[in-house]
Amino acid sequence: MTTSAGTEAGNGRTALVVGATGIAGSALVDTLTR
Repeated sequence: MTTSAGTEAGNGRTALVVGATGIAGSALVDTLTR
């Protein structure tokens, strides 16, 4: 595995985690402010 491929995989995973966290955070705020 090349370094660039590993970096891309890491970035993809990070984006996935950030996206999931953002969705969860939005849902939490929506629930609290309802």
